[in-house]
Amino acid sequence: MNSHWYHLLKGKYDISEKTVSIDFAKLMGSPLEAELTLFHESTHGILATQTDFGQGTHLYYRLCDFFTHVDREAAENMESQLYFAQRFTQEGLATLMQYLHAKNVAGRASADAWMSALSQRNPEYYSFLQELLFVREFSKTYREYFTQKVSYLAMETGIRRYAQEMDIFKSPQSLQHYLSDDDHIPDKRLEKIISTLRDKRWLVTKSMPEIAEVSGIKYFEPSTKEEAASYMTYLTSYTDKPHTFKPEDIGNSPQGNETLMEIYDNMLVANINMQFTASDLLKYEEFLHYSDKYEIVLAVLNTSDSVSLYVKGLYGLDPEVIMYGFLENGEKYICVIPKKLAETTMNIDLKEVTLAVKWGGYNPITDKNIWSDSLRSPDLVLYNTPIQLKTTLETVKQALPSIKFKHLHAAAMEDHPFQSLFVKVGNSHPIHAVNHFGNKNILDALDVIRKDSAVMDDVFLLENKKTVNNLMALWMGLFWEVDWVETMIDKETPHFRKKV
Repeated sequence: MNSHWYHLLKGKYDISEKTVSIDFAKLMGSPLEAELTLFHESTHGILATQTDFGQGTHLYYRLCDFFTHVDREAAENMESQLYFAQRFTQEGLATLMQYLHAKNVAGRASADAWMSALSQRNPEYYSFLQELLFVREFSKTYREYFTQKVSYLAMETGIRRYAQEMDIFKSPQSLQHYLSDDDHIPDKRLEKIISTLRDKRWLVTKSMPEIAEVSGIKYFEPSTKEEAASYMTYLTSYTDKPHTFKPEDIGNSPQGNETLMEIYDNMLVANINMQFTASDLLKYEEFLHYSDKYEIVLAVLNTSDSVSLYVKGLYGLDPEVIMYGFLENGEKYICVIPKKLAETTMNIDLKEVTLAVKWGGYNPITDKNIWSDSLRSPDLVLYNTPIQLKTTLETVKQALPSIKFKHLHAAAMEDHPFQSLFVKVGNSHPIHAVNHFGNKNILDALDVIRKDSAVMDDVFLLENKKTVNNLMALWMGLFWEVDWVETMIDKETPHFRKKV
């Protein structure tokens, strides 16, 4: 299934969840590349949120797992059709925005050098960019007209207006019939628009109906709230929980700045290349075979029905907790087991291994895991966003007004937008950690505790060196071999972990 718009695994946009993820390790060395990746993924966010075909695709992806009228293969076929109908539009415009930003902040020579490197790294995206590169010759005003109007025109296909009437998701064949009309395909619409604008750049100043007419594409009026409600009603009618939506259930479409702020607030900056395969799933006994080699185990509650069915059928165990084990050589394995067995495993068999949980898996007020009173306290609590950490800190402060904290606010490197915040809450054991792009939301979280917090000194970091090193390797995706704490303290010399 094509569930993401992604760029060389440096960043990805989740179509279903409308969230951007940026890879910490792959972008740590280049502040400009980090900015360009954010521009690329944010463009996907704008197209998904503020266009007809983008909204239609997002809602389909959200609900298709619950369809009861077709099997999974047919649902995935329709996902693929929607994905590839807009691939050039999505990736072409997103890559163009990267190039234009590079040109704006670093100059044309640097932008062209970046484009030349792209031809080797991703020939497909490079070819998309070549089709749109004429826009760099536009004036600033014309470029703004282009980015505002062309993306909208290409993606405004009337899909939410005609979906129920044409029953386009009845089957893959029904959707294929709908997409047999070029006016319903964003990529075909974009090709006609840019073919016209290459020679008639003045056309970008005209109204969108006029641009459409001269370009030879049909102009679709924006979907009304009634039509958006009808589209949602239609999609849910194919699930086991149909629902009739009304116009008043439909919110106003967010404006550009509002969309970008939502993308920024919910952006994940972490190790997004932590890929697992079926071969990484082990029997419990096989998982424990590596008990003396694990550096860190991430334990999370299993909420996936598909994982439950697979594991239950394969091993016969209640699939309540997923344990992800990471070795110092980068190898990784998965085990899905009952809660009681997970408690015993982490408390006895893996008691020396760093235990990590995700935000929401641990209560810092009671110092207990949410699914177990007897499981040892985690060493790490990982947060996707600073807003999540801020919420936790506010809750702690309200419940325990006199509690004290320790914190460390650090940048990935000088003048780099990636920043991290580590927090220790009172005398409880875990370190709470989050990364983000820029310092705004990081500082908002830190401001909650600033008056009651001391900076983590070198002594604290050295005492917690194993935990911090494993945090950097797992959550940031940095080299497992490096002793990051010693290297941070002694900035002149790289240090490596000592083999035990």
